[in-house]
Amino acid sequence: MEILSSGAFINLENQEKIEQLKFTAFELANAAMETTGFVNTEESGKNLALEFWQGLEYMCRETEVATIKNIFLNHFLDRLREFRLTQSAAEIDLPQKTEQVVSEQIHDVVSELELG
Repeated sequence: MEILSSGAFINLENQEKIEQLKFTAFELANAAMETTGFVNTEESGKNLALEFWQGLEYMCRETEVATIKNIFLNHFLDRLREFRLTQSAAEIDLPQKTEQVVSEQIHDVVSELELG
């Protein structure tokens, strides 16, 4: 977020500024995911990333705009994809664990009935 607030110029030779840009993209993606009503799809993510980029593109040389834009967009979209994958994995794990617990409980009840 330092880049946005300080208005610092971004160029490819300055690795620190590139890392700050990546961090900014990551944090903006996190903020988007926490926003009520945000739908995390590939298309909505691209649109939002491009809107954010419009506010940043003035901060780099014309000859480096495409490369720096790709760095920002890729990090922003990668974070949104990571969240979608994590969310999908959590949704898949939950039913399996529930089924396993129910199965174990049924097995315990059957065992008790057989012994009793």
